[in-house]
Amino acid sequence: MKVKILILSLIFPALFFAQEQQSGGVELPEFVITGSQQVSLPVMKKRRPPVIPVLDQEFFLPAYAPDNLTLRKFNYSLIEIEPAKEKSKYFGGVLQLGGGLHTYPEGIFTIDKNVKHVLLHGALWGFNINDYVKYSNYNESGGEAGLTFYLSKKSPFMPGMKIGTFVRGMRNSFYWYGTRTPSLKRETNSGSAVVSLQYGIKRYFNYKINFAAKLFGLAEKGIKNYNLFSDGYFQYRFANAGLRFDYKYLVNEFGTSSAKLKRSDFMYGKVFLLLSPFRSFKAKLGFYFSKADTNYQFVPTASFQLMLDKGIYFFGEYLPFADYKTFPDFFAQNRYLNVSDLEGKFIDYYSSIKLAFKFEYEKLFETSAGLEFQSARDLPYFEDSKAKGKFEIETVRQANFRGAFFEATVFPGRFGSFYFKTKVNDVRNEQNNLIPYYPLLKVESVYSCFFPYGLTASVDFKYFYDYYTNISNSNKIKDYLNLSLNLNFKLWKYLEIFT
Repeated sequence: MKVKILILSLIFPALFFAQEQQSGGVELPEFVITGSQQVSLPVMKKRRPPVIPVLDQEFFLPAYAPDNLTLRKFNYSLIEIEPAKEKSKYFGGVLQLGGGLHTYPEGIFTIDKNVKHVLLHGALWGFNINDYVKYSNYNESGGEAGLTFYLSKKSPFMPGMKIGTFVRGMRNSFYWYGTRTPSLKRETNSGSAVVSLQYGIKRYFNYKINFAAKLFGLAEKGIKNYNLFSDGYFQYRFANAGLRFDYKYLVNEFGTSSAKLKRSDFMYGKVFLLLSPFRSFKAKLGFYFSKADTNYQFVPTASFQLMLDKGIYFFGEYLPFADYKTFPDFFAQNRYLNVSDLEGKFIDYYSSIKLAFKFEYEKLFETSAGLEFQSARDLPYFEDSKAKGKFEIETVRQANFRGAFFEATVFPGRFGSFYFKTKVNDVRNEQNNLIPYYPLLKVESVYSCFFPYGLTASVDFKYFYDYYTNISNSNKIKDYLNLSLNLNFKLWKYLEIFT
């Protein structure tokens, strides 16, 4: 049995929070940093009391970020841990406990057990943010469980197939902080269940299918939202070519307890012809279609990857697409959202062009840079135009994106590891005004250094520049700057201390 116990230290409270003074303005939150690894244990970082509203910029433009999960966003989702290869049984767990000037208690317990071809997973978490300003407290708790079953590669029926199930439940409570009625309390409950089938042992044929159900409830006005959906892909390869089909179908039901629920459906499909005539060149040609009620889209798509030399790549794509956001999706980005509009939103990205260049040198470092141009119809954004602190979902009939990014990564080595990324996002409406909460410039970097005796130090830097709270661009937000120091000291084999 392997169990790790991690305790969040309070030795450096000033560095732990690095809090700025709160003001009546609206501040952009930190990124939710996700990695490319399928499963990694979370890194517990400082938790700043959130400044209202909490807006998630990844809804608008995806963030390029390092493998660094915060405790609050830790989520196994569909479990992708492979069975232990050397041992038939594996049992592991992690207990993280923490606290700070305003956040206490805070903790998460995860446990995983592998027996032959079965992997079990469970997790419980909870945290409480106390009043750093009156009515600013927040409380959350939840749990999740998963089971993954792997068929033997020697099985006569679909050898190597992976069958996964996952369930999760969560509740939270908070107040209408920042409004004219801050003492009003909001409470939400949500849950989800997923069944996944994945087959990929054969090079020429593989697929993945997910079936899921989600529910969301807001005690205020008895709001309910239910989703049923399925997504996945099928891929068949032969010689230097192949075919691939991706799909998603969503049923969205919403309303209140006093009225009959309304329904809206969304679907999309992508069909690609995969081509790799040369070792250094790959391409995808196809079309994309989507539909949500009376809205629909049908467009051609194309993308390519060209290896110019060893470790030097050039990418390009023309890939229009559509997105559909439900009320729970918006609520997860801004929990101070008014409930006047429960309808899902169909977003038509009718033009999307991306060009990128990448250089990698063995396993030491890599850099990439690129350009992005998009045009979208009915792009949603948040604005408290009707009542202070209560946000409405507004839409821009026509939005244009122009962006550029540069990213560099130095992988862990003798002198530590380093990640840097800067991105320019110029997102405007038809009147050439910047869309609210889209910073024109975003910079982030993380440097980690490894010392003897189990000590690791990390310096995290984030900077957002030039963004507004309203569509008229009359209220500009002060630049956001956050510099933090994180320390990790391994005392014994199963005990570590974080700051």
